[in-house]
Amino acid sequence: MSSSSSVGNIAPNDGSSSPPASAIVAQAMSGSHVVKIDGYSRTKGLGNGKYIKSETFTIGCHPWCMRYYPDGCVTEDADWISIYLHYSTAPTNAGEVKAEFKISLLDHDRQPVALYSRCSQGFGYQSKFQDFPWLPRISVPLVTLGKIASFGNQNLGCSSQLRTFSTKDTGWGFGQFIKRKDLEESPYLRDDVFSIRCDVTVSKEIFTEPIPQHVVVPPSNMHHHLGQLLLAGEAADVTFEVGEETFAAHRCILAARSPVFKAELLGPMKEKTATRVLIDDMEARVFKALLHFIYTDSLPAMDEGGAAEIAQHLLVAADRYDMERLKLICEGKLCDHICKSTVATTLALAEQHGCGALKKACFKFLMSPGNLKVVMESDGYEHLRSSCPSVLDELVAKLAP
Repeated sequence: MSSSSSVGNIAPNDGSSSPPASAIVAQAMSGSHVVKIDGYSRTKGLGNGKYIKSETFTIGCHPWCMRYYPDGCVTEDADWISIYLHYSTAPTNAGEVKAEFKISLLDHDRQPVALYSRCSQGFGYQSKFQDFPWLPRISVPLVTLGKIASFGNQNLGCSSQLRTFSTKDTGWGFGQFIKRKDLEESPYLRDDVFSIRCDVTVSKEIFTEPIPQHVVVPPSNMHHHLGQLLLAGEAADVTFEVGEETFAAHRCILAARSPVFKAELLGPMKEKTATRVLIDDMEARVFKALLHFIYTDSLPAMDEGGAAEIAQHLLVAADRYDMERLKLICEGKLCDHICKSTVATTLALAEQHGCGALKKACFKFLMSPGNLKVVMESDGYEHLRSSCPSVLDELVAKLAP
């Protein structure tokens, strides 16, 4: 069978096999980059038309960077925050890159806020707004050298269009991304910190290729079946009493997922022969979430307000039952939920359970004098001082000049 089959060259199908097929492939490579503005109030007053450039990041084998204008890119955007995406290659490197992009304000779970998500839609013009006052305010191209030609933007829905980025140092973005007043009154600015994310899809070469015949295997759904087994309690051979609730489970599954459960339920410990096991130092909702992870390798849906608290308790449970993956997941979630009201207890938790990344994130948060002063007046600080005094010694050493 020839490998050069085309769309127009289709062999008769006698029912014994699929006809040959080929595909026209328009390649694209996608990626994202998050820029965290830590100390927002100190970036204000930089000046209209002046920007702070992000670190260079690579998407689709091309270098990019973000430009953040805390006081707007042109006079008419002076009350706004402006955000732009730039092709960050050296001017001596010839060529153009076509890409779609989306810039979003993130909430505290690092998810895009729909109201402040802008896409590369509409028309743009590579020239100055002053020269063409009749042009519609639809999209924002820019001519760089620090001074930006802006046409404003409208959030027309995220139906992205390709934009051309070249070595002439042109970029695209949004002169009126969000009003500073709206950001400052929103819940997305917390402790003088907010984050934005840029999603970029870079167009690559278009080519044709034969489509091999193969069997399509669906993704594994074993986690779904095991989750149903947990909910139904079928063939359960051990019951856990946690507070006023009971949970039926399966020894072999628990033992396979946790070496501690393996020792307790299949080893010489007394629980090996017991059909009911009492757990009196854990909340029922935490144990339920633990079982859900054991059976499905995922966390259950949680209310946003209580996600951090559950993550704290689950981290303790994961450490107790030697479940490293769950412990790391909880550690990551807690890193994203550090605030003035929780940092002291979170730091104590990190120290007690050997969570290096979480401890480092807490230290970084406390390095800000404004944050440290508020935390020192909280009840959590007293708990930290009494339970982990050595951590405070470390913090003092880091703060020392």
